[in-house]
Amino acid sequence: MFDSAERDKLALILHGIRHAGHCPILVDAELYAAREPISAVLVDGVRGHHRTLDGSPAHVIVDDVIVLTAAGREQLVGRAKPGAARTLSEPLAVEAVWPDALDITRRLEFAGLYREIAEQGLTSLAGSWSSVLDATFKHRTRQVLAALPQPRHAVVTAELPARTLPVDVWVKAPGDTHSHGVFWVPRGQDIAPAVHQAMRPTPDGRLCLVEEDVRSIVGGERTDVAVTVLDGRAVHATVRTQSQAGRPTNSRHGGRSVAVDPGLLPTRIQRLAVDAVTATGNRYGSADIFGDWAAPVVGEVNVMPGGRSPGFLARVIDPLVAAYVSEIERRVTKASPARYRVPRH
Repeated sequence: MFDSAERDKLALILHGIRHAGHCPILVDAELYAAREPISAVLVDGVRGHHRTLDGSPAHVIVDDVIVLTAAGREQLVGRAKPGAARTLSEPLAVEAVWPDALDITRRLEFAGLYREIAEQGLTSLAGSWSSVLDATFKHRTRQVLAALPQPRHAVVTAELPARTLPVDVWVKAPGDTHSHGVFWVPRGQDIAPAVHQAMRPTPDGRLCLVEEDVRSIVGGERTDVAVTVLDGRAVHATVRTQSQAGRPTNSRHGGRSVAVDPGLLPTRIQRLAVDAVTATGNRYGSADIFGDWAAPVVGEVNVMPGGRSPGFLARVIDPLVAAYVSEIERRVTKASPARYRVPRH
């Protein structure tokens, strides 16, 4: 089943590209394994929910999206227009690529695509495949963040006998998304059952992560801040709160978030978020900052931030698309117009 948050984010990206005067083309990654001919289909009704800066619910609907897919799969993203399909018999000139997965459980299948992006020198803010792995697997993230303040943690590579710890901890599956596969264990309680549930295979073997629960309590609620970074600059931030003990602050678990101007955050918070995303080798991503603001730590780094935080469309999608457009136009000035012409409406 496709992840609805990823579908929403896709619609926001398509909307941002169209709003900037460019033509988005959605490519079905299943084409790599398909035997059917590749066809181009016009799709209407790609809908994405989001929240405005003040937190009000809103949505975008993007029509006339070109989808490159195998026959019969266009319904996965919208409504195919009757008679719009045409078989492709010649290569397309691609200006920029945004590799991401609607089905987030399959993101790790994109290794070949990342290699092609690097080999062909295409514009992409998504980083290298190595940077994706460093931000996807939490134990690797901890390694690349070694020079930055972060929670005390341990990588567990085998089932444990009954064991208790003197502090509250999070037991985390190494590649969880939206805090699925994350378990809170209060001090003095056996962590072995949570370790059993969180163990997952990774390129480095079967493991999970145990981290000290570093939290800031404001008004009786767990509070942290998520900072989105683009090219070494904090472009968006949300303060997130959770009233229920032992639950993450993201919206999937009932957390609430309020957009704040990242420029108003303490300098140490902004710097820590930028350094964390940069350390993973990514130009774009977000960092969750935990603990007291006087002594913050990096809780998480996300290579593909979710699109449901308030203000995500205005503060993240628009500058993100602008960064792509800037690089495309820079390439246009260096290449022949016939090869790098950008389709416009």
